[in-house]
Amino acid sequence: MKKIIFLAIILELLLFGLCFLPSANVFDYYAQYVRALSLKGKEAEKAVKLSLTINPFYPHSRMFLTSILLQKSNEKPELFLEALKQLKITFKIGARRGKISWNTLKTFLAMWPFLEEEDRKIAKQAGKIAIKRMNRREIDELFLLWSTYCRDYEFIKNILRERPLLFLRLANYIKENHLPLEWRWEALSNYENYIVQYLQSKRVENMGKRELLGTLRMLRSIKFYNELVGEKFDYTNYNNLMEQITGVLAHKHPSPQTIMDFANSTSSTEKIKELLNTLTQQGFFNKRDLQTFYLREYLLYKAKDYDTLKQEINIFRKQTGWINKKETDYFIKINLLLVDVYYEENMLLTASSIVEELHKNFPDSPEILLRIKRIREMMGEAFDLESPNFLYGEEVEIPVKRRIKKFYFSPLVGQKTLTLKPEVFINNERGNKILTIFFNGKVAYEGYLDELPEKIKISLRGGLDFYTVEIRIW
Repeated sequence: MKKIIFLAIILELLLFGLCFLPSANVFDYYAQYVRALSLKGKEAEKAVKLSLTINPFYPHSRMFLTSILLQKSNEKPELFLEALKQLKITFKIGARRGKISWNTLKTFLAMWPFLEEEDRKIAKQAGKIAIKRMNRREIDELFLLWSTYCRDYEFIKNILRERPLLFLRLANYIKENHLPLEWRWEALSNYENYIVQYLQSKRVENMGKRELLGTLRMLRSIKFYNELVGEKFDYTNYNNLMEQITGVLAHKHPSPQTIMDFANSTSSTEKIKELLNTLTQQGFFNKRDLQTFYLREYLLYKAKDYDTLKQEINIFRKQTGWINKKETDYFIKINLLLVDVYYEENMLLTASSIVEELHKNFPDSPEILLRIKRIREMMGEAFDLESPNFLYGEEVEIPVKRRIKKFYFSPLVGQKTLTLKPEVFINNERGNKILTIFFNGKVAYEGYLDELPEKIKISLRGGLDFYTVEIRIW
């Protein structure tokens, strides 16, 4: 046995030495591989087989032999199994090489319809290795091969888990190439779940202002595509992250937006009171403008300090005669906080008198109309007011003449479904492909423009009596 091993070593050394002799490239497996690349037909096959005879563990030669056998299998189908065998050997001996894994994955995808389940598992392994080193061009090629031959979302999902941010790119690829939208929704669901998992692993208290704002933007970008495909979403951690991040921003870097974000993301009245004290000590409410005053009153409302709120807003109403047109929205919001408090305290006549007075001055405000609707229905009266921005009923016709349209909708009592009749005007020169409908910031419907039904039915969630609706054509 020792003699055999010794002779094998000697033979290997001789072959290695011969590689350096002039005109002795016949003994160099790499030289034969390079030579095979420049040849065609039988000569190429002969050269690559010689390369493998010299070094059977050189994966690039075996990959080249696989491609030759696949080409020949068009005329001789029996060679397909031999090509598949060579491909699996190639991956086995060169699995950790990114280039080999990538070439193996491409070849497997091209053969996909003819693969057995075990072969597809090997393709998945190759993909998980290859995806870690793929560049932009290779990723586009992967998506093309997948959508052309494979069309199995579970397969691409398993590969992209190694680089989850690519789920967003896959979703855009699906939209641009008019592929099934169910794939796009799944890709976006996977992306949004990853965002929450990733952010959960970070320590919010150690973040600077820029990182906090960037993290908040990522959370705001989530549109809950999981609801279109029925996938699970970690709402608990999402809500906790929103509360933590907006809480730090509202205390350390207060702005109207971060204060509102925190007030809307927390259910703790104690935390709201703590923020009120912090902002008061910082002098944040010393500014004499309606936006700042509204923020203070909104925090009082969320803290359920109704007595202080009623006292301050009633004084404001007595002292305020004329307001700047730019501050109209905040003037309405301040008054409606008072209406909401009286409504919650069941003082319906007082609430009604305030909101009816507001309606005379601002007849098209959907927020005012909403309060009138709530109060009148609570008092057993009919609600029959109309507004171009406020829609109310079983079936709504929406002419969308611009890329984005926003409106407000309130269902009938007990209504569970909204039926939209989209008379969509499409500018094809801009490449518009999709119509997406959001209810209160969450995606409720999505469809290709050239496949829209005559009527779109959308389930109304959570028994709400008021929805902000956004229709986007893009």
